[in-house]
Amino acid sequence: MEIRKGSAEDSGGTYLALVNLAETDITKMASDFSENELELFKKT
Repeated sequence: MEIRKGSAEDSGGTYLALVNLAETDITKMASDFSENELELFKKT
């Protein structure tokens, strides 16, 4: 896991997010996204 920093395009506000970097079956089941959607996010 790591903390990533980003900013909002509309307001310029700063946001921090906790990002899970592990790819296990448990972490995939904890997501609301399908496996195909997760693969698409990884490619972008």
